[in-house]
Amino acid sequence: MNSTNMTNTGRPAWVEVDLGAISNNIDIIRDHLSPGCTLCAVVKADAYGHGLKTVANMLQKKGVDCFAVATVEEGIAVRTLTGDAMIIVLSLVWPGQIETVLDYGLVTGVSDPEYAKRLSEAARARGTRAKVFAMVDTGMSRIGFLSEDPDTPEMIRNIAGLEGLELLGLMSHFAGSNDVSPEGIAYTDMQEQRFAALREKVLAEGVSLRICSICNSFAAMTRPSAHYQLVRTGAVMFGSYVDTLKPRFGFMPAMSVKALVMHIKTVPAGTVVGYNRISRVSRPSVIGTLNLGYADGIPRNWSAGTGYVLVRGCRAPILGPLCMDQMMIDLTDVPGASLYDEAVLIGRDGDLEITADEMGEKTGSFFDTIVTAVSLRLPYVYLSGSGGRFPVVRGRD
Repeated sequence: MNSTNMTNTGRPAWVEVDLGAISNNIDIIRDHLSPGCTLCAVVKADAYGHGLKTVANMLQKKGVDCFAVATVEEGIAVRTLTGDAMIIVLSLVWPGQIETVLDYGLVTGVSDPEYAKRLSEAARARGTRAKVFAMVDTGMSRIGFLSEDPDTPEMIRNIAGLEGLELLGLMSHFAGSNDVSPEGIAYTDMQEQRFAALREKVLAEGVSLRICSICNSFAAMTRPSAHYQLVRTGAVMFGSYVDTLKPRFGFMPAMSVKALVMHIKTVPAGTVVGYNRISRVSRPSVIGTLNLGYADGIPRNWSAGTGYVLVRGCRAPILGPLCMDQMMIDLTDVPGASLYDEAVLIGRDGDLEITADEMGEKTGSFFDTIVTAVSLRLPYVYLSGSGGRFPVVRGRD
């Protein structure tokens, strides 16, 4: 058994989150921000599956004082953890949540005059002003005022004039800033130009725009011309875009997924492996079994022919289809493979590494879906970044 296997989590499969990697990534992002630009840490979906409570605490110690979430409920959770930080709800809020927004001092987006009017009236009734961004659709067709609509500057001016609102600025979102094909770059250029043009028109209406924001993770690192006053980084903060950004900037993946080999047996050629007899070994083989499966967020098509794990610094292909709670691996070519060896599903073992980006790409998915899925029932171990580790067992609370 490897000495690193002693996780004290009570289950022989777990997630490791390297807080030192996140800290490193934050430093890299800050080093590349334009003067006057602030980092907003996107911690939606339980901090991209890395654990909101621990991650938010660490980010505050790093001096991060602006956070973004997807829902009002997430905003409440961040407020209880971060005190007076600015918390931006990126998705639209329906009027039934206005009082909660005001209770917790959340910053919301406005994309229609009706919501703006209701929020303004509720804030005025309390004798306060609600902070908002005017959401702008520059080419993603998700939410926001259309940047090309000639009426948009006037509508934003009218919202800025509502007594119960404080319009901070404009916010938009790139549809594919990580698409570095000529067509992808051209489209992102177009979105950036639309945002800049609308900003000038709104300023010409006499509206103050203290904070404008269009950059997500990839754009934050590759488009300083679009930094404005705020960039919103999520995936890259946790180590995504490894192939394209890591060689240039040195980002580190923060999440690893590991399990112990719980069973080993030797079988003859032709032995069936897994459900429905769709997989057989073609040679005498050593089969190991791990106690995790697709119910733990591992994509079911990360199976025979595609998926593999790392054991003792070697690749061990997955055999058969993944089960809900277990999976089988081929240990035939892993010298000295033993019971309770550590198997790495995401992470590094020696010179080899499996990233969530790779797993996502090969299963028709991407980084975000992988890391947010694995957190459902696996226990967590947090690494301090200085060689220390402390176990945290948690669910989605």
